[in-house]
Amino acid sequence: MELYEIKNGLEDARLLLDQLYVSANIEVLKREIEGLTVQTMDEHFWDDQAHATKVYAHLNEMKKVADTDASLEASYKELMEVYEYVKDRHCCLIRNMIIRMRL
Repeated sequence: MELYEIKNGLEDARLLLDQLYVSANIEVLKREIEGLTVQTMDEHFWDDQAHATKVYAHLNEMKKVADTDASLEASYKELMEVYEYVKDRHCCLIRNMIIRMRL
């Protein structure tokens, strides 16, 4: 696989991650998680067990989505770092080959 193909794949991945961020409404989701987390800390939260169980289950589902987004973003960042490293090494190798050919 050529470097430009890898770069194109990473650009496609960035677009998909951006679409996920928008479609999952991650910013709003994070605020909702924060709000529900505060609710769960209330001393009377578990007084209504049925309601508390529903809220807690909903909170955990929202956390899964937010955690998945964060994990995908971290993986993308790592892949970009590897790509940049490989690209830099590739350029150095080509430059060294050209220098040797001139000698």
